[in-house]
Amino acid sequence: MIQFAFHDRGLRGRRRLALLAITALAAGTGLSAAIPAEAAAGSRVFLSPDSGPTAALNFQDTKGVVNDVTIRENTVTDAASPLVAGAGCANVDSHTVTCAGYFSGLTQIHLGPKNDRIINYGIPRVSLTHFIYGDQGDDIIRDLPPAGRVYGGPGNDYVDIRGNQGGAWGGPGNDVLDARKGNNEFLHGENGNDVLFGSSGAFLYGENGDDWLDGIDPVMPNGAFICDGGAGTNLIENCPS
Repeated sequence: MIQFAFHDRGLRGRRRLALLAITALAAGTGLSAAIPAEAAAGSRVFLSPDSGPTAALNFQDTKGVVNDVTIRENTVTDAASPLVAGAGCANVDSHTVTCAGYFSGLTQIHLGPKNDRIINYGIPRVSLTHFIYGDQGDDIIRDLPPAGRVYGGPGNDYVDIRGNQGGAWGGPGNDVLDARKGNNEFLHGENGNDVLFGSSGAFLYGENGDDWLDGIDPVMPNGAFICDGGAGTNLIENCPS
């Protein structure tokens, strides 16, 4: 798993490390190959309630395994650990679950304590906000439209959000929050030395720690709307003056 250890470097050094890490992620370097397969039964996938228009997809790591999750429409796969189908869902194989009944409920994803990865390709039928929790560990979270709320949790996380009016909270740790392919996103670095990339109409809040905020373009509507580094020694670039 790629880690973002920025605590012992200056702001310029952290910027260079962040760009290198993002380049590696885009190329797929060090992801699935670095996540060992788990032999024990893994995370649960189920609907709550188990059917109907308010059914919501739930993913819960109840075993503390490593997860490498992909969500496409009503199918959940985990390349690293087996999945256990619960109410409203069925196993296609040990690493794939389908939940044909879910529609508009509040999706809840809990990745658990290890270094996990998830790519959510979007759930078009979901009309309410979905929530992804990295929990503990150094997680890689990529969330495509519609807009969601992503909470990295403790650890050095990379979060890539691409919806409209979604949000990401890094939690404790040195995180990279990337909204360059989203619109009107809200990014909160929280505790730690974080790197935040904005986009059109983004709100960037570094909060506690020595942070780097890049609004991408200092002129609206192409760049961030607000860049607030918060407490600490911060580097703020390409943001409204």
